[in-house]
Amino acid sequence: MFFSVAIGLVYLFSGIKVDFDLTARDIPLVYFFTVIGLNAHVGDLARGGRPSAILLAVTVAFHAGGERGSQCPERTSVCTGRSSA
Repeated sequence: MFFSVAIGLVYLFSGIKVDFDLTARDIPLVYFFTVIGLNAHVGDLARGGRPSAILLAVTVAFHAGGERGSQCPERTSVCTGRSSA
């Protein structure tokens, strides 16, 4: 938190914008969430009930829609309309 406040103050007082390259973050995130998914039990997911089913449906629809004719820029991880490049 200290670092984010310090960078914010630098930007506020000097106008210097600090950008971080987040491409190295993606692969460790995939590993992390894959391990969580591999440790999940079907019974636990079933006990989640309707919220779990809705989350699963939205996730599958989002990923399936992102592969076909996506309107997102090439280097955008989430379709926000802003490119990360």
